[in-house]
Amino acid sequence: MQKLISILFITSLLNVSHAGYLDDWSNDDLCGWMESSSTPKNILDEVDKREILCYGGIEVSTLPESDSSEGENVLKKPLTLIEKDRLVVLFLSFILVIVFWGAFEQAGGLMNIYASEKTDRILMGWLVPASWFQSLNAMFIIFLGTTVAAYWAKRKFKNQLSSSLFKMIIGLIIMGTGFFFMSAAATQYETDGSSAMYWLVLALSLIHI
Repeated sequence: MQKLISILFITSLLNVSHAGYLDDWSNDDLCGWMESSSTPKNILDEVDKREILCYGGIEVSTLPESDSSEGENVLKKPLTLIEKDRLVVLFLSFILVIVFWGAFEQAGGLMNIYASEKTDRILMGWLVPASWFQSLNAMFIIFLGTTVAAYWAKRKFKNQLSSSLFKMIIGLIIMGTGFFFMSAAATQYETDGSSAMYWLVLALSLIHI
């Protein structure tokens, strides 16, 4: 019983000490703690007790009006000429990327089937495996990657900077030229029943540049 009375007495002393400690705090001091991610419970209780309205770490009489109407006005505001130009560039980039990857992936799909079924792969009496044509991608990157990078670096040193959109267009033009070689291969196939390997090599070289 004496222990219980002692515990209650000590608890009451702690509560009194907390109350006395916070009595010396101003309302702004308490509001400053309200901005903390882990506000102590005794401060929360004191703020509720004083019925303080806090905003931004200080006491306020009323909360500021919501700026949602301002955000709605911004959304309804018509696009500027610069913003319209950026949207056009973004849309063109989407189209170019779609066309590029649609054409590039033919190297590992339809062109691989073409190499297997419609290409004369006999070289000095030996049948070249169709899968070997897939290694041309890595070979052209090793042989031509440095040359292409040096070309763009040279333009940069001459202050002739090229945008990403310009580079993408140049890449698509080169890739499209590669498919002209496949047209020649298809023409030869219709005439002779098979097409030469060099058409496929030339096409893949331009596609992978």
